[in-house]
Amino acid sequence: MQSTGVSIIILTKNGAHHLKTLLETFFKNNTHDPVELIVIDHGSTDNTADIVANYVNRAMIRLVRKLDRDNFAASCNFGAQKAHYPLLLFLNNDIVYTSDMLPRGVEILEDDTMGVVGCRLDDVPGKNPQKTPQKIQHTGIDFQWDEKKQFHRPIQIRHASLEAAAKAHGGVYPAVTGAFMLCRKADFQKIGGFCEEYDYGFEDIDFCLRVGRDLKKKCFCINGVSLQHLEGATRNQAEEGIRNRRYQNNDALFKKRLDQYIANTIVNRKPNEQAAQSKTPPSSPDASQKAVQTSPHEKKPFDANKKGPLGTTENKTSDTVGMNILYVLYNAIDSNGGIHVQLHAERLMAQYPQCDCRFVMPNWCLSADAPPDAGNMGERVVTFSQATSKGSTFSDGRGPDIIHAWTPREIVRKCCENLLSQSPVPLIIHLEDNEEYLTEVTVGRPFADLAKLPVKELDALIPDSRYHPIRGRDFLGKAQGVTMIIDTLAHFNPANLPGMLLPPPVDERLFYPRPLNMKLREELKIPKNNIVLAYTGNVHAANRDEVRELYKAVHLLNEQGHPTVLIRTGKNAVKLGDEKWLTVHEKHLGWVARSKVPEVLAAADVLVQPGEPGAFNDQRVPSKLPEFFAMGRPVVLSKTNLGVQLEHQKNAYVLNKSDADEIVKAVIKIHEDRAIREELAIQAVFFCRNTINSRVISKNYFSLYELVKKTQ
Repeated sequence: MQSTGVSIIILTKNGAHHLKTLLETFFKNNTHDPVELIVIDHGSTDNTADIVANYVNRAMIRLVRKLDRDNFAASCNFGAQKAHYPLLLFLNNDIVYTSDMLPRGVEILEDDTMGVVGCRLDDVPGKNPQKTPQKIQHTGIDFQWDEKKQFHRPIQIRHASLEAAAKAHGGVYPAVTGAFMLCRKADFQKIGGFCEEYDYGFEDIDFCLRVGRDLKKKCFCINGVSLQHLEGATRNQAEEGIRNRRYQNNDALFKKRLDQYIANTIVNRKPNEQAAQSKTPPSSPDASQKAVQTSPHEKKPFDANKKGPLGTTENKTSDTVGMNILYVLYNAIDSNGGIHVQLHAERLMAQYPQCDCRFVMPNWCLSADAPPDAGNMGERVVTFSQATSKGSTFSDGRGPDIIHAWTPREIVRKCCENLLSQSPVPLIIHLEDNEEYLTEVTVGRPFADLAKLPVKELDALIPDSRYHPIRGRDFLGKAQGVTMIIDTLAHFNPANLPGMLLPPPVDERLFYPRPLNMKLREELKIPKNNIVLAYTGNVHAANRDEVRELYKAVHLLNEQGHPTVLIRTGKNAVKLGDEKWLTVHEKHLGWVARSKVPEVLAAADVLVQPGEPGAFNDQRVPSKLPEFFAMGRPVVLSKTNLGVQLEHQKNAYVLNKSDADEIVKAVIKIHEDRAIREELAIQAVFFCRNTINSRVISKNYFSLYELVKKTQ
């Protein structure tokens, strides 16, 4: 599947205590990402809103009020309409999320023949009404003949004790319960969702049967691991008379809609043969004729405690072993490029444990006033001198299988060519900027003119931080593959070498939707009625003019009666100008630790990335820009780099021209139109997680390494 995002729909009414337990256990045990949680509230008078508010920092979670028609099917359909992701999970608020169930379910739905996934449900210990021993409530749905009402009644396949769980084979069943029900949004829409004529009963079974009948897809129940369910905790809130009327309505409707289908295709037995059976529900799938088919999808349980560096499960393996990858960086391990490398490597090693990644950075990084932060990579980082003198020994005692050069700049080229002379292995080069343009701006001469100069003269002109017109081109010619931060850099790959897009990743442990940071606003003495913008980045020769337009926009907003403040971080390598208005409305914090950057962004109402289309912006992705989207704030940018992938006023405010006047119009529109503001904030996060930060990238990344390694 191209995207495995899951929209989780939870209904609640005065069930704050249940919801609190569900959310606590879900965020403790779930490792699947991305998810959004849509809590449909039927007019609760308890502290449901407070419970939901406690989790806004953990994921995209929304509380949606729905006061009309307190109906399970209608409310679930309503939630599905608001879902942004391609998979839907209907989850009861009285579930205790004791196992990491979602990754398993998503994996099963990768099989196109599967339409619905449910799971085993156990009693909550000590919560049984009669205080009886913990039992298994559900391992799939079977059908049993109801002699009195003359139809095949859905029956949950139960077990008398947890010890009997070994008999609960996971596999294909006619239906599963809706307490945990995962399906594709496209399938849900094709068959019209849940039938709203039911009233808290059989709508989930009806849905499963129609998936089988109309879409020819199967229902799978995961029984190797389980969740806990406080059965009937919410349904039994209704008065007895109301419940009885519901039962009568639901029985009659189910019989009318699906009994003949069940008799002909699932049970395939005459009613009198069914009547002869025991009225006791079957104790295991083996006791239910034609109820279960074993399936290769049921594997050993996921270990929720076995997580990779980013919290991802280490369940995917490959027959390939011993993939040693050496990254050669142009800057410190905690620079923008270094952080990108770390995140890509962490995800790769989490998904493919046979990969071992090491990092080489310039010698000067260790002599800096502030030593670089290697994060959890620690011992995996060495300097150029250490790498070339001692060799880069990996955990298996060998050297690298692949060298991945992070840009073709001179400082990287020199180190890589030294290493390749010692260990001739395949070379991959990463492209993240229009290197020709940067060289041109740095040296102050057109690149075409520079390319005509003798090599020795260029050696004296080109600094180590830039791309050499001749040696750099030759270095690219030695590569067996390329990775690109954006596809407009493809002209640096004239030989059409194997390659892939490798967008800048976002560390979602730091950058995620957060509440407005009023504490920082107060510390900076920003009045409450001010619009706040934030820009977290350095100013240099290549971006000076565009950042000036942002400052000018802030000045104009204040001039036009819209009090606005710009919070800045980063250093100014060049002066922005001497005009007094430049700094009047600025709160410049200078350099701040990376861990503090999200707190700065969270203080903003709108995040603006200035910059016109052209040789510079078209062939790069500013490192801060994906982080802007991850924060769940409206993003303003022009139609360049990521801007060409975005839809105006849907997932970003896309400018036709990135000058001060257009920025002013955008900020005012977003500030005054709440609907647009909220939609842009929500869609920004989905764009980040589905397009920029998609876990599919690691799979393609590993495939490229495998392909290039074969050239060795």
